[in-house]
Amino acid sequence: MLNLENRGWSTSFLTSDGHVYISGCLSREEDSATEIKFPEPISQLSSGRGHLIALSNKGRVYTCVLKSRGAQRVNFSVTANDSDPGCLTPDKICKVAEDIGWVKRVVGGWDRCAALISGIGIVVWRPTDIRGSDPGPYTPGVGIINGTNYLDKPPKGISAEAWAEVQKHESIGQVVDFVLGEGYLVFFTTTGKVFAVLGFDQTAPVELVHFSSPEGQSPVNRISGNFRRFAVLNKEGVVRVGDVDIVRNNVEGKAEGVEPIGGLDFAGYKIVDIAFGDYHGLALTDDGKVLSWGTESQMCGCLGLGDRLLGMGEGGLRHDNLEVAKPEVVSFRPPGEGMTFFLRDVTPTNAKYQMQRVVKARIKQSITPLILRLLDGILAPWCLGWMRTVLRRTMGFPKPACRR
Repeated sequence: MLNLENRGWSTSFLTSDGHVYISGCLSREEDSATEIKFPEPISQLSSGRGHLIALSNKGRVYTCVLKSRGAQRVNFSVTANDSDPGCLTPDKICKVAEDIGWVKRVVGGWDRCAALISGIGIVVWRPTDIRGSDPGPYTPGVGIINGTNYLDKPPKGISAEAWAEVQKHESIGQVVDFVLGEGYLVFFTTTGKVFAVLGFDQTAPVELVHFSSPEGQSPVNRISGNFRRFAVLNKEGVVRVGDVDIVRNNVEGKAEGVEPIGGLDFAGYKIVDIAFGDYHGLALTDDGKVLSWGTESQMCGCLGLGDRLLGMGEGGLRHDNLEVAKPEVVSFRPPGEGMTFFLRDVTPTNAKYQMQRVVKARIKQSITPLILRLLDGILAPWCLGWMRTVLRRTMGFPKPACRR
């Protein structure tokens, strides 16, 4: 497996032989696992909320919004024929030149797709919904992000006029990578600077000064993002996390709310990658540890902090949200260890207490309410009251409030 994409309600896999598999739902289809058929091997895969976007080995772009209908090829303006390597030749270039018109990167956003086309820049469009329509190639209406077409080196065969157009944004630099969120886009360039646009029709990108690496630090070399949050990293593992509000404040020229999000302490760890869900984040360290933080909605398990979830059951509802402000290490259970993963970081002196807490929480959340419901319908009132008292004292239940 070369790549794993987990967005919206689906998980997609790209294999080393260029095949794509998906589990879950795209759009509103039934939850199922299947292979998405493409006409040729795929080299890049990305996922949005309800769609996939892929880049083939020959440089062609495909999207998929329905598993049952499969992949659909994307044409931009003038597309080379099938006998060509797959170069895309937008009208403003008019002629294929070396390294001009090639798609270098594809990214799926919240409700949009984007591609980095060398010499053209980042283009953004909405994936088409092919239900009831021809599943053949489609030509979307694209928006080109201004200032993203610069190239460090002049390609062979490019005209002087076209090269002059490309060189207009030398101060921004050549785009290396980017992320596409809900209504915003963030990218970094070979200059080490980080830029953002809001709404995709912005006149020019705005530098996120506090996210660009300062002098003396290694430049940004990785970016990750999803929905309303993003992060940039450098090779030393320095992480700066931002969100759409920070992008908006920078674009609007505000003095406050423009710096990276504070409170995320990665001290002692060298972070090599970060991924975001809708309301939580995961970080991977250079020694293979996984850190998680954020909001786990209704104890769904996305944070991977199972021992913390059980504690939430004491004095709270079973489906409360779990809030973790600071990144915590996720402990993975080795095969055959049963419940010992709960006690991985517990000293012998309090291990017995922790196990009692785990068992007690599980009983409170499941078995005991069932017993009490059975007692309500079987035993006489005098016996029911006695049993309730015993269970509350044994399991530590609070005395119920008076019914009105």
